[in-house]
Amino acid sequence: MEGITVIDSALPPSPLALAGCACPCDRPAAVAELIARASQLMRSDPRKGRELATRCIRLAEQVGAPDLAARARYLCAQAHWVNGEHDLAVQLIGAARAGYLAAGAPLEALRTSVGLMNVLRDQGRYQEALDSGHAALAEAAAPAAQGDPQELLRLEAMVRQNAGLCYEQMGAYDLALDAYAIAEARYRSLGMAEQVGEVGTNRGIVLLGLGRPTSALASFAQSAALFEAAGLTLLHAETLINIGGAQLLLGQFARSLEAFAQARRLLEATEAQADVHVLTLDTGDAYMALNRYHEALAAYREAGAGTGDVGMAHDQARALWGAGTALLALYQLDAAAQALDAAAERFRASGNLPMLSGVLLERADLLSRRGQLAAARDLAAQALDLVAADEWPVQQFYAHLRLADLAGPDLAAAERHLLAAEPIAAQIGLPHMLFRLQQRLGRLRLRQGRAAEAGALLGTAISQIEQLRGTLVTESLRVSFLQDKTAVYDDMLRLELGRMRDADAWDAFVVAERLKARALVDLLATAGDRSPALGVESAQLAALQGDLHAVYSELLGQGGPRMADLRARAAALEQQISLLHLRDAADARPDPFAAPLTALELRARLGVVDGLLAYHILGDEILAFVLVAGELTVHRTVSRVSAIEPLVARLASQLDRFSAGPEFVARHMDMLARSAQQALADLYTQLIAPLATRLDIIKGGPRRLVVVPHGLLHQIPFHALCGERALIEDFEITYAPSTTALTIEQPVAPGNGGALVVGLADPLIPMVSREIAAVARHLAGAAVLADEQATMRALRELAPGRAVLHLACHGLFRGDSPIFSALRLCDGWLTAADIARLDLRGALVALSACESGRGRVYDGDEVVGLTRAFLAAGARTLLVSHWLVHDQTAAALMEIWYAQMQAGQSAAAALRTAQLAVRVRSPHPYYWAPFFLVGLA
Repeated sequence: MEGITVIDSALPPSPLALAGCACPCDRPAAVAELIARASQLMRSDPRKGRELATRCIRLAEQVGAPDLAARARYLCAQAHWVNGEHDLAVQLIGAARAGYLAAGAPLEALRTSVGLMNVLRDQGRYQEALDSGHAALAEAAAPAAQGDPQELLRLEAMVRQNAGLCYEQMGAYDLALDAYAIAEARYRSLGMAEQVGEVGTNRGIVLLGLGRPTSALASFAQSAALFEAAGLTLLHAETLINIGGAQLLLGQFARSLEAFAQARRLLEATEAQADVHVLTLDTGDAYMALNRYHEALAAYREAGAGTGDVGMAHDQARALWGAGTALLALYQLDAAAQALDAAAERFRASGNLPMLSGVLLERADLLSRRGQLAAARDLAAQALDLVAADEWPVQQFYAHLRLADLAGPDLAAAERHLLAAEPIAAQIGLPHMLFRLQQRLGRLRLRQGRAAEAGALLGTAISQIEQLRGTLVTESLRVSFLQDKTAVYDDMLRLELGRMRDADAWDAFVVAERLKARALVDLLATAGDRSPALGVESAQLAALQGDLHAVYSELLGQGGPRMADLRARAAALEQQISLLHLRDAADARPDPFAAPLTALELRARLGVVDGLLAYHILGDEILAFVLVAGELTVHRTVSRVSAIEPLVARLASQLDRFSAGPEFVARHMDMLARSAQQALADLYTQLIAPLATRLDIIKGGPRRLVVVPHGLLHQIPFHALCGERALIEDFEITYAPSTTALTIEQPVAPGNGGALVVGLADPLIPMVSREIAAVARHLAGAAVLADEQATMRALRELAPGRAVLHLACHGLFRGDSPIFSALRLCDGWLTAADIARLDLRGALVALSACESGRGRVYDGDEVVGLTRAFLAAGARTLLVSHWLVHDQTAAALMEIWYAQMQAGQSAAAALRTAQLAVRVRSPHPYYWAPFFLVGLA
């Protein structure tokens, strides 16, 4: 965050009619009034202030007032400084100083040193800035100094304030606080309340660096109120940026984004580009804290380019540090190393030891990811040595944490560093420090066999994470927030499994559930409280979406060299739209937050389930919870991720061969069928065979089985796995994103309860017309939107309140940006984000579209894609596909499915019947197995 000061304070403003006059003026007093007005504008609208000051230079020269011309040039320098135009500012400051000396105004000439300090500080020339200030103080204190004593006192206050800013950016926090204390005392003695507010903001920035955000926030709030009341737009905006940074450290993410949004609105009316760059930089910090790495990287790069163009050395170094950290999180190690090294060089040159320490810790993390553990430990130790002084406790804390992480099997070394970090965290009390420490201490105690202590520490860490998560206003932010915090839940599960008795299986199951699709569970549990209405789109957002839809249409069926360019263009547009949505999140109403279920509650809700197979991945281990007839058992090491990954890849490769065209498929069908069948059999051996004894209990009974995958297991068509028989031959199979989500009863949206059938045919999927006609025959009174009638507006208006919604169209899965996965309608693409805002409560939704069931699995087992979007919109049951569907067999399967449901079968039983029927005619799983049901059926 940038500190706040001004080059000089305004002369007392006066309401002068001449202030808006464009004609020449021959009275020095009138010119002085105009300059006073320009000075006032500098603090609220720098662009207008600069325009008026530029005019005043000419007017002052016309009336023969060299001192006023110098004053006007100095104001222009201030405007160029605020806009980041440092070279122009330096030139004008020099001209103003010369003008003052020529006019016989030595005190005014001396005061230009304050402005020069500002410009030099922004350029990272801290010692030169301090030297300029010290020289000014020495000259003012000399016996020969002339001027009003109060003016000399005011000059000292301004120099001290600017010196404090230099010390703050050098990391010399104690010196900064000392300088601010002197400046504040001088301002108070002069009765300059506004300047006291500026110093209060500057002090708050240092308090943030010392890990005292609560104190800093109180100081910022007082200053913001003062600046807002005085109409000082620029200072108000700068203080709001600082408030956002303090809220970020306190874990108040929504309030942080809100403060940044308010600052952005204020800055839009000014030419204060330097502050815009700082705002962009701090917004990147917020995105990084929320694990929105792509958005953070974009913000850091934008801020880095802006600060580099105008020579803001300190903030450019911060932007490089942030970009390196984001690239590291995205595992772009070479680019991360380059950015971090550049940041380290700049902080080292400026002598900013705490920020240099932070960069070195990220560099140590990078080395550890490359397997260079000894070098990583050495570098982290260097980072700790840099901040060994008491004035940098936050940096010490993170250095100890990094060294504990790098200790490996040396538990004594890890414990030594964690215990050193403990009193620092207790003293500062920041949430993001506390849960990180407790999670690591909990894991250490677990490894030491001290289960009771581990449980208490891990439980506290989880509670703190849940509290922070509860402050987030949108589901997408809750998904990203948990990305780097899943380890504590895994450690708690290991603890429960380690001390588990038969009666405690439910306790372990609840822990596993606490991390599965929690953001989706929030939406499902509170669907009746949400307003699903679509918001009004800005012109900018609408334009971006129009461009994106055009690119999606080109991507459809596109191959060859253009594909890479189109995907890159789509990714760039998606990122711009995501940034707009994130900025809008600051004004969003918080989504309701669902508390996790207890073991007793979960057990009661699952009483209606006949058979449940819930997998969980713990490191490389795949374990399974099996619920049959109310009895829950845990099966350890059913398989391993390392064994499943190649099998999943092999199955995907077999299915991808159908993209080679019908002639290739016809020639090699026997070989393709054998290869796919073998892949499915191998997956059965790994994932189902070890549980066969338990699953045999429900054979011959209700035959209903719910599968809850985890991680990469979401890619597996369990219903198609086969030993001696395919699983679908023995069970009616449905899927669920989590067991908790399965048990949530969705309210039914008010409406007529009928069906809506939507279809858009084209040469690539000509059977859609036949499909929607056949489906409509089985759904009495169904409304049909075909071809040109299948518009986004019509769907939004007619879908709410329907018992059944059938969509037959193209689907597009966006692996890098799954929230932009979309369905093609007549007038554009309906993205997952759009779908989630529909009102489909209680509906059965069928997506006869390619890859509609695919999603990207984020940590926390949040599977983001079209399936999640429809569930978030309230769909009770959802039919989707794993892979590209065959147009003709899909149409036949749909017709059988609906006919069987009309005959009284459940959705799951009807799908089983339809798939077995298609399997007889087309045995390869590519044809009969892509579709699966999610939810209650």
